[in-house]
Amino acid sequence: MPYKIYFRILIFISLISFQSCCLFGTKNTSLGNGFKISEYSHKELQIMYCYDNCCNSGLTVIPETLIAYNYDKNWIIAKSDSTYYNGQNDFAYWVFKKDTTSSKKDMSDRIKANLIGPLDSTTFYRVISENNINLQLITYLK
Repeated sequence: MPYKIYFRILIFISLISFQSCCLFGTKNTSLGNGFKISEYSHKELQIMYCYDNCCNSGLTVIPETLIAYNYDKNWIIAKSDSTYYNGQNDFAYWVFKKDTTSSKKDMSDRIKANLIGPLDSTTFYRVISENNINLQLITYLK
């Protein structure tokens, strides 16, 4: 009799553990302050502001498909490639100023206000120079 109770308790605890973990979700890489690289597949790769640790819900900051990025405590820079979707060599560059004072309620507006892009490469390098952003793009390795 006690074994049945222990078994049921073990099953219950296991179910609760699986419900709160990220085993079956996306691969996430933290960029600090709730921002993460969220990878569903090699083509579904973007930077998001996440509402939870697993990034099951959140806001897109830099759209698919991320191919290079870098970050520090104040900035995120990135390069995306939409060739897969439109068949052209279509690269876009992005500069994002992190805003740590925003609440989840107004984060969508803060993302729009702090995102510069899509940019061509010449404009991108001018913007990071003008803002004294000492970062270089790093190729994202899957």
